[in-house]
Amino acid sequence: MRRDFGISEEDIVVIPNGINVQEIKKAKPFEFDGALILYIGRLEKYKNIHFVIEAMKYLPEDFYFYIGGKGGYERNLKNLICKLGLERRVKFLGYISDEEKYRWMKTCSLFVNLSSVEAFGMTVLEALAAGKPVIVNDKGGLREIAEKFDGVLPVCVERLSAGQLASIIKGVTGRSVSADVGEYDWGRVVDRIEEVYETLHPSE
Repeated sequence: MRRDFGISEEDIVVIPNGINVQEIKKAKPFEFDGALILYIGRLEKYKNIHFVIEAMKYLPEDFYFYIGGKGGYERNLKNLICKLGLERRVKFLGYISDEEKYRWMKTCSLFVNLSSVEAFGMTVLEALAAGKPVIVNDKGGLREIAEKFDGVLPVCVERLSAGQLASIIKGVTGRSVSADVGEYDWGRVVDRIEEVYETLHPSE
């Protein structure tokens, strides 16, 4: 905005997207035996879900990977799962409601978002609100979140072998995370928007 439109920094206010912090915190986890890796989002190649599937070959048998969402790369992912013989340990959840999403986030031991193109990373913040560690690709908006929260580990996905990614996953899974994501709560976000509007158009 400064470069392309000549707007001074003093006239720019950045207000993030919001998440339902309290609903996430009060969600009840599902009963689950084992270590659950979770991804929720679109199923496209640039999301790099296939890297996690390949890493599953090098993880113990009690590690599982659940994938929520739909997209054009789903068939390719299913073919890869069959090729690697991982049908028992890698599952597709399909489209899920917010309530289900929050419960799965409270259930998982690790959340992953290895997307090569991500402007923000809402699900990463939601996972942090659920108290879960997160591995992200060290790019774009995901890198910004990783720089802000200790519970988020950035990795250069394209430079890692499947075995190396598996070692990182194993080392992070199950860590306790306590991240203050209160500034992203929808109530706080709405208050900030109202404050900006009030500044621009003060009440008579």
